[in-house]
Amino acid sequence: MNKKQVEKTIESLSDFFDSHAFIRKYMKKYPKSYGVFISQYKTLNAAHAQIGKFLLENAPELKIEYIGEIESLNVLMNPVKNALWKKN
Repeated sequence: MNKKQVEKTIESLSDFFDSHAFIRKYMKKYPKSYGVFISQYKTLNAAHAQIGKFLLENAPELKIEYIGEIESLNVLMNPVKNALWKKN
């Protein structure tokens, strides 16, 4: 993922956000980059798991902190547990 795009996406979110909110915002702001990224994986779930992994592995640089799990609607409008983040 493009770190600058990720940073810009995080900037546009509230102080607390979940991975689904990040993905939806990233999809809207950078549809081409999102499309290229998800095309690298066999399933949408696998691609979205990699986004979560990217956020976790780069959290200090992105100035975010993982604070637990929350249930929210994924991009297919299904309720699923995912990571909750806090901006630092």
